Formats: sequence, C-alpha cells, structure tokens
Amino acid sequence: MKRSITVLFASFTMLVAAPAWAQNSTAAPKAGKPAIAQPGSKLTPTVEKKSIQRPASDDKASDDKAAEAGPNHKLLAQLEGEWDTVTTEYGEDGKVAATDKGTTTAKMVMGGRFLDFSYDGRSHGKVARGTGIMGYSNAEKHFEQYYAESTSTEIAYMTGSADSAGKVITLSGKAIDPATGKAVTKKCVLTISSKDSCKEEVFVSAGGKEAKVAELAYTRSTGQTKAEKKEEKHEPRAKAAPTATPASKK
Repeated sequence: MKRSITVLFASFTMLVAAPAWAQNSTAAPKAGKPAIAQPGSKLTPTVEKKSIQRPASDDKASDDKAAEAGPNHKLLAQLEGEWDTVTTEYGEDGKVAATDKGTTTAKMVMGGRFLDFSYDGRSHGKVARGTGIMGYSNAEKHFEQYYAESTSTEIAYMTGSADSAGKVITLSGKAIDPATGKAVTKKCVLTISSKDSCKEEVFVSAGGKEAKVAELAYTRSTGQTKAEKKEEKHEPRAKAAPTATPASKK
C-alpha cells in the first residue's frame, strides 16, 4: 500500500528597502524591472508553496517491514503440532461442572505469520468442533485471534499481549451472555509451561466481578495419529482366537 505525505515549505523572498536618498516617486515601475519599496510603505512577503513526495522506495521498505514475521510470530510457532486437550468447566460456585477431552491441531500458515488451529472433541458429552486463527499485528502492536465453534453462532474476536518472558499471552474481548443477553468481558490467559505442555484459563467479567469458567490443559501428542486413536476408540481390534488344546494320545 503506497502512502504519500505532502509537506509544505515556505520560501520567503528577501526584500530590501530603498536608501533614504532615493526619489519619493509613486510612478509605476518600468516593465521588466522589479518593484522597489518606497520609504514608509508596508511590505508583503511572497510565499511560495512547494510539495514534495516521499520516495516510493521508502514506502515500500516500510510496508515490507510491517509485513515481516518477527519474534512474536516465532512465539506462536511454539504452539504448532498435535495436542491432547482436557477441558474443565466450572459452575457459579467455582466447583467443577464438567470435564471433556479432545484434540487440538495447530499449524503456522502464510509464511509463518498466523497460527491456524482447530479443535475436535466433546462438550458436555456432545461432539464439539472449533476453528480459529491467531496472529500478531506489527501495525497495531498486539496479538489478535478469531475463533468459531459448533456450539455457538458467535465469532469471537480478542486482542492482547505477551509478558516480557514470552511465556504468557493474555487476550480479551467483548461477548454477549446468551443466558442474560447482556455484554460481558471474556479473558483468556495462555501459559506456556514447556515445549510439550500449556494451559489456557478462561475468565468472564460481569458487573465488576470476574469468575473463572474454564481451563484447557494441552499436552503434546506422543505421535499417535488421529486414525489410530479413532480405531482404538470405535473399532477395537479383535482378540486372537485361543489356541486349540491338542487331544491326548490314547
């Protein structure tokens, strides 16, 4: 995207008054000769406006730098891979209300600029799926995330930042509580414990009170494929037939 900035420069023409001994004449100056100010007359400086345009090369360099994947994108790259996910939901009393399992798959896309991720599992015993994309805006100087899931018609949008150690990413955004129809603030705190484990805590604030509503624990998969997991879960292998006992000799 090209951007041009017009800067106005004022160039003042130096005017010199005639000596005191000059003739006090009001006659119009002859053609081709500059006007000479008379003693006691007021002078109006001539202002010449010029516009300059920043070289296109400067614009391109600035745009290219803003489009590059940087340290914050490398932070997101740590989350690439297959994760086993355990989701724990909490009731209003703070006690565990439900626990469900699933699988999260994450991959850096578009030249390492965005983390594309998807969830496949259960929610309250029912099939639940979700998909989202997360990135860091070099222009806005913050993380951004969009997320949609099969248990809602909402597309959640959140923004936030990371701590100085690059271990905790905090995102927040506005949402509507489907039970009350009122606006609430939703906050997600993602803590990267190690290269093989992390957790995400979800908080909701309404009426000045904040409550933890869920926690997702992520453990990097041991390498077992989804097909193998599905086979074990839905199609257990048949047990081998027992070996026949040979008949005793008479």
